[in-house]
Amino acid sequence: MNLFTFKNFKVLSFCFLLFCISFNLNAQIVYTDLDPDVVMEVQASRASAYQNDYEYFRLDINDDGTNDMEFYLNIGTEYEYDYIRFTYSFEVKKIGNLNLIFSIDRYNSGTIIDQSSFSPYTTTYYFYAIGGGEWWTNDPDWYIAFRFEKDGNYHYGWMQIQLDNMPENSELIKINRSIIKDFAYNATPGQYIIVGDANPIPSPTEAVASVSILDIDDNGDGRDLEVSFPKIEDETRISEYRIMVVKLADSYSFELENADTVTNYFSVSPSGRNNYMNILTENSKDVNGEKITTNVNYKVFVLSVANGTSTNINALSQPSNALKLVGGDSFVNDLLSSKLEVYPNPTNSSINIKFEERIENIELYDVTGKIIFTDKVNADNYIINNVSNFPRGIYNLLIHTEKAKVAKRIVVQ
Repeated sequence: MNLFTFKNFKVLSFCFLLFCISFNLNAQIVYTDLDPDVVMEVQASRASAYQNDYEYFRLDINDDGTNDMEFYLNIGTEYEYDYIRFTYSFEVKKIGNLNLIFSIDRYNSGTIIDQSSFSPYTTTYYFYAIGGGEWWTNDPDWYIAFRFEKDGNYHYGWMQIQLDNMPENSELIKINRSIIKDFAYNATPGQYIIVGDANPIPSPTEAVASVSILDIDDNGDGRDLEVSFPKIEDETRISEYRIMVVKLADSYSFELENADTVTNYFSVSPSGRNNYMNILTENSKDVNGEKITTNVNYKVFVLSVANGTSTNINALSQPSNALKLVGGDSFVNDLLSSKLEVYPNPTNSSINIKFEERIENIELYDVTGKIIFTDKVNADNYIINNVSNFPRGIYNLLIHTEKAKVAKRIVVQ
């Protein structure tokens, strides 16, 4: 960051001010503490007219090596009839090529700065306390708002400035001072910033990208329901995944605020695996506390639960495919399972399927629930060739017979 201060009126050398920059690297807020504060001080005497004293400095706010703002403080004297009066001005203006504007208002801490702060009145030249100083303030809690554009996106920021109007002393000398203390902007495009806030704005954790569900058994309860979803990119930000089963009719209005209050869910601990496949339990319930059963249409959501450290805002996935669990004769299903042969498993070439019952059709699903292969069989054996063309991972093979269906998990290496 570049910071330059210049002094006129007295013979002074250029002064390079030391400063301290504090970046919150794990957040959206880029905060800079000018330490020590940048102090500009000017003075004039009523003993003579047409004096002029000024200071200014330039600042690179986005650390790209080019100065973006210029601050200018001035005091002078002039005749008004037979009276010598003081004149003051404090200016902040855009310099350089950064698309930078200021709000014409002044702000106090705690105010939200967003696009509404810059409409309809904005300027590239912030001009304050011109004239005889009647608008000058000694309020230390005073901020300006700025907005700049980067890569076609807006970023909002604040800067704390204290303007001190000193009393005229016995020698008719008046001193005015401006103190530039710190500033911050939000590095997340389009997101608001709170005036005076140097801490990160809480952001939600990442939502699971997709959820798929399959009916894999005929128990008539949660053991029939398999839920698959991929991991989020950064699992260090969450404490758990919560699988929530929602009746189809309720799924259209099921939002994050609903999910945050649900007490009936299936918990999955993040383990770092790329994909999760979970079969619910015999006593699993939907979000309304009713036991999962057959002949009810369901969708499933997955809630990424924030760990409360890096973020405290949960994220809800989009709903899964709709599914109705279909009951069947569990004895037949068990019997069919014992007669099923699927080999080799794991495999990288082909999948051989042999059954003592006639297979009507087969379906192969990836972990997102997408059907990647299906065929009508009408035989007791079948071979899926060219498995080497499938991406490596875990798949669900679903075999349909006249009486029931059998699921088998396949690993492609």
